[in-house]
Amino acid sequence: MNPANAPAGSAAVCRFYSTGANSHFFTASAGECASLKALETTQRQEAIQFGHPFTGWAFEGIAFTVAVPAGAAAAQKAASACASGTEDIFRAYNNGFASG
Repeated sequence: MNPANAPAGSAAVCRFYSTGANSHFFTASAGECASLKALETTQRQEAIQFGHPFTGWAFEGIAFTVAVPAGAAAAQKAASACASGTEDIFRAYNNGFASG
């Protein structure tokens, strides 16, 4: 993926994986990505300190870019309209931890 080829106004999508949840997590929110990276650092240090395996959300990289609706960055939970010719994508959790 070359970010230079992404459409104007696109956001990078961070990809995380958790062995504890046995699931991937994707976010186009720069703030959410940064928060999870900081949490990973803290949890990895704690795991080392106490001799436990790290099972939290591990940053794997930028998976792709995505067009983000206008207004979504400022108010992530607020309704916003997708541009013409695009479709909504919603985040869902597959409960991977429970299914193994």
